[in-house]
Amino acid sequence: MDPELRGQRGLVDRIGVITVLGGAAGAALLLVTPPRAFEAAAPWVVGVASITIVLNRQVKSPKRGAHRLALRVGLFFVALYVGYFGAAGGILMLAVLIALVDRPLVTVNAIKNVVAGLANGVAAIGFAAFGPVRWGAAVPLAVGFLAGGWLGPALVRRLPAHALRVAIALCSVAVAVKLGIDTYR
Repeated sequence: MDPELRGQRGLVDRIGVITVLGGAAGAALLLVTPPRAFEAAAPWVVGVASITIVLNRQVKSPKRGAHRLALRVGLFFVALYVGYFGAAGGILMLAVLIALVDRPLVTVNAIKNVVAGLANGVAAIGFAAFGPVRWGAAVPLAVGFLAGGWLGPALVRRLPAHALRVAIALCSVAVAVKLGIDTYR
């Protein structure tokens, strides 16, 4: 277990339920809707999340129920996006969790890895059970995800939080531009 996750079990359990439900809903939508449904919006959603990561500071213990509810609904929709489309879902998840969770960035990133893994995992189970899967592509992709999940936290522990936040935002802007070019060309 990552040291950043110590003492986070209750939080991960609570928001994990939200992301499992969202990931399952996203997988179900993907199986019944045309692929272009989210493709046009993806570059814009990722771009806004990129900017949000840089500008957003952690919300210090939001007391208003409506505010926390809105963030949890946002987390559900990010998980739905992850289950449906997936591209840059971790960036979106990180942007929402920074606003929702009052923890250091390295801890929020570790939480993001777990709950995004839950959303992706439930979506993968849905696709394997009900959709066409190209197993030749799925296996190397899974290996890459596992390697990133192992190497990423070690790297995040060593980088200054502000520099990491800026690097994540710059990389996610590049992803948004790439998605936009692929979608709108």
